[in-house]
Amino acid sequence: MKSNGIQPDRHFYNVMIDTFGKYNCLDHAMATFDRMLSEGIGPDTVTWNTLIDCHCKAGWHDGAEQLFEEMKEKGVSCPYLGHKYMLVYILHQREAELCVGLSEQAMNVLRVTGADGLKPNRLALNSLINAFGEDRRVAEAFAVVLQYMKENGVKPDAVTYTTLMKALIRIDKFHKVPAVYEEMVLSGCTPDRKARAMLRSAPRYTKRKRRSHR
Repeated sequence: MKSNGIQPDRHFYNVMIDTFGKYNCLDHAMATFDRMLSEGIGPDTVTWNTLIDCHCKAGWHDGAEQLFEEMKEKGVSCPYLGHKYMLVYILHQREAELCVGLSEQAMNVLRVTGADGLKPNRLALNSLINAFGEDRRVAEAFAVVLQYMKENGVKPDAVTYTTLMKALIRIDKFHKVPAVYEEMVLSGCTPDRKARAMLRSAPRYTKRKRRSHR
């Protein structure tokens, strides 16, 4: 590019880093980052976000955490990054089949991002609800909706309600599923295919459970 009189800028390097990340080429992504720095081009929030995402996709979560700390040390503020980092952390725990204690791990990440002044968004909170569901801590899952979402001005969406329904089914509380579905509709959310399927299944499983207790 330089031979043609074209000077790569920050946007160019960010795109290259993202492309290498998508193909799980972490070494190339980091080499591009080093080249960017050698050219005297400083990283922006997009750069940091992309690098952390690359590390998480490659399974190098310690490296992602180091970058996250380095970003904070440099005074870079990026609320979305905190939320995405939390989500990826939760997904990593699930992929590693460490479902026991998953919700506590998620809460720890939420506390860290909160201490850094980062407010959780709907994506992060829905992930937290799912983490509580995985741990069969349904009361806490509903508390996220009532407490964290309300405190942070986040309105539940269809995914929120569907995740709550799934959490109830996981602990055999089928009879409570219709109430959550109704609340979803009343809130103005359009139930997705999964939510409708769970609503149809709830009465059948409730009857089966009653017969098994006779």
